[in-house]
Amino acid sequence: MKSFYIDRLSVRAAKIASISIAAMAISSLSASAQVLNLNFGRVNDGPLFGGSGSYTGQGAYTDTGNNKWNNLLWSGGATPPSGSTLTSLSYSDNTAASGVSISFTGSGITSENYNSGIGTSENQMLYGFALSNTTNANQTSVNILGLLANTNYTLYVYAQKSNSTGTTFKVNSDSYSLAGGTGAQSAGFVQDVNYHIFANEATDNTGKLSINWYANLTGTGSFTQGPFNGLQLVKGAASVPEPGAIALVGGIAVIGGSLAVRRKRRK
Repeated sequence: MKSFYIDRLSVRAAKIASISIAAMAISSLSASAQVLNLNFGRVNDGPLFGGSGSYTGQGAYTDTGNNKWNNLLWSGGATPPSGSTLTSLSYSDNTAASGVSISFTGSGITSENYNSGIGTSENQMLYGFALSNTTNANQTSVNILGLLANTNYTLYVYAQKSNSTGTTFKVNSDSYSLAGGTGAQSAGFVQDVNYHIFANEATDNTGKLSINWYANLTGTGSFTQGPFNGLQLVKGAASVPEPGAIALVGGIAVIGGSLAVRRKRRK
């Protein structure tokens, strides 16, 4: 009788241990990500024809409750000083991104209102944009400096402007083209229409991640222009574990239970 009671305790302890391991694994998989947002805009421009050009809110990457964006704005005409650098950055939760900076080399920063305005329905972040007037991939770039060295990040890049031929982005050895067009553009975020996700892009050994962009000729617009509206840089696990990870965690629990039952049978 005493042996049977001990066996039941052993089985229960094994089950509790396996469940605890699974719970800890799920917790680590769902750890919150660190997000750096950047918006390009033109001061005193936007959907309300007089907006600030800044953006606050959500992007295509869901980051509930964290709405802070860093805004690289230009108050003059369509062409800002070459080699603009943005420092004193913040993450989306408004904590300081210490040591991180963004340098920019492009043909200008402008907006739909200033250049081929199309109305007031677009998301504010999709209104303003940095501009590339070249088809040369090496002439316009955004460099994010001060990140963790040799580390993978997920990058969301946004490109939308009416009457443009479109934008090609190049990150490390990966590239993707978002086609431009004429007429009204998408009011919201549409994957591989006005934004693209580059997954697992590694920084170099100094902690730099470079994004080159240029005008492509795939769209139907009449202007050879490559807009770059903004970006989101994500470091950390996705909020929803991948199916394979869930299966692995489930397997841990099953194995734990099986070992307990097998031990009981041997008794």
